[in-house]
Amino acid sequence: MFNFLKKKDKEKDGNQQNEHAWGGAPVKRKMSASEAAREEAEQRAVDQRGQERRDMYRIPGTERVFSDPEGRHIALRVEDNTGAKAQNSHPPVAFTAFWGARQVGFANAELLESKLRIYQYETTGGYDKRGIAQEILKEVETYAKTKGLLLVSASVPKTDILEWDETFFVQCGYSRNGEEFLKTV
Repeated sequence: MFNFLKKKDKEKDGNQQNEHAWGGAPVKRKMSASEAAREEAEQRAVDQRGQERRDMYRIPGTERVFSDPEGRHIALRVEDNTGAKAQNSHPPVAFTAFWGARQVGFANAELLESKLRIYQYETTGGYDKRGIAQEILKEVETYAKTKGLLLVSASVPKTDILEWDETFFVQCGYSRNGEEFLKTV
């Protein structure tokens, strides 16, 4: 008669709450067309405010937006400082990933002869393993192709850098050559 009070059911509910820190289970619901349109408009507004803020504090660059596995919109900004107006305080080429106005990953590179050398890279803790580093590397390779470069190289990662380890570079098609990784583009 009172099956809902059985111990099994309480344990299932307790386990479900332990899985999610906020105490609830994720709900996948169907949205109406108007709800989906409203949510999309809100996301565009958030993206626009983030871009305005980035433009206010960063030097000019081109951006593309991608979504991580959790649905966050991540803006990947490429800032090319190799021209005549380049300043010494900025890296020659900066590839920076932003979630809103928060920087969540970056790679700094320089042009050397016929290759693009990545000399500094990192993903912010808590944002690793979300595809940000892979998207940054794709953008680096695309940039190198547009500039007519033959190679992309990256220095061997330090031991304390998350996500950017040797297996990551090998999975992305790079081969180790001494103290750097190389990939032909």
